[in-house]
Amino acid sequence: MTGSCTDGITEARGLGDAEFGLKRFTDFLIRHHADGLPVPETLRRLIHAVLECHHGQLEDDATVLFCEWLGPDPNSIGAAQALPGLTPP
Repeated sequence: MTGSCTDGITEARGLGDAEFGLKRFTDFLIRHHADGLPVPETLRRLIHAVLECHHGQLEDDATVLFCEWLGPDPNSIGAAQALPGLTPP
């Protein structure tokens, strides 16, 4: 998995004007990926954490992009179908 985000994620401010921060962002990704969570679930939890830090109200654009390698066979969609929230065609 690889990911990137805009400054609206890392600079989201919480109590005491503390930023969500790049360190917290990377620690969050490492911890949740190590737990074996699917990428969509990690993304869902990250968005909830950022919104919670920012009291549910973003004041800046906030974009996150995660990419996950599912294998070399472009015709095999089994791994993608197994992800939560996706239904087979």
